[in-house]
Amino acid sequence: MLLALWLVAPGGAESQVPKYEAIEVVDGGAIVGLVTWTGDLPELQHLPITKNPEVCDLSGAGVRPSPRLIVSEENRGVGNTVVYLADIGKGKALDALLTAELLKAELEPGQNLRIDQAQCIYEPHITLAPLRAELDMTSSDDLLHNLHMSGSARYNLAFPIKDKVITRRLRKAGLISIACDAGHSWMSAYIHVVHHPYYAITDDEGGFTLSDVPAGKYSLHAWHEGWDIVKTEAQGGQITGYEFSEPIILEDEVTVAAGTETQANFELSNASEPESQ
Repeated sequence: MLLALWLVAPGGAESQVPKYEAIEVVDGGAIVGLVTWTGDLPELQHLPITKNPEVCDLSGAGVRPSPRLIVSEENRGVGNTVVYLADIGKGKALDALLTAELLKAELEPGQNLRIDQAQCIYEPHITLAPLRAELDMTSSDDLLHNLHMSGSARYNLAFPIKDKVITRRLRKAGLISIACDAGHSWMSAYIHVVHHPYYAITDDEGGFTLSDVPAGKYSLHAWHEGWDIVKTEAQGGQITGYEFSEPIILEDEVTVAAGTETQANFELSNASEPESQ
């Protein structure tokens, strides 16, 4: 049975994090699947570039496509969806997630995870970070940016010069949302700070794999940010920020057998979005 839930985050305060035990996984299974879009695609509103066009608008388009819903033209797979086991209590070590995320970001073992502000976009848009990992934040743009975090981490960090690096340890599990208060209202990103390694972000074709899963029955969730603009904030006739619809979580039950591959797929659609209040 597939359920749709409208939740803010897949985790809570560090003190509320369920216990997780790292063990040697022998003959573990894998969960492999796709997140796909069904039905008509929504017409996402393009976001006006209202400041620093010499850096933020090199194409001269005047707008940025919304990064909040990425659907493949080839197979209608949905990228940037976070798929995870919601109720696993033991399995491979959390370091396995850090190793995988560093490899994906083309970073070396021992380096910190990294978020860049490049041409007025947060890169990457979605980050998975193990609980208590250190995160490097920087800006490749030679202009004033800021990185305003809310949720399980609350920082408001200024980047007045290019290549400045600020490092913070992520001490609380849960969802962090990021916005820029320096006039770049179209910029947004998310960090999922997690207490176990069975998380994955879907690729551009909507694919995901969770490997080395101990045999058993699990609740598998798929999180996706909301894509509808429900409120636009403005000051002096200029857009200063957006409020988007709530994230969506799809839920399914999966049974993993030792040494085997289990298929699990999710579908997103316009009906997945909660109605605006």
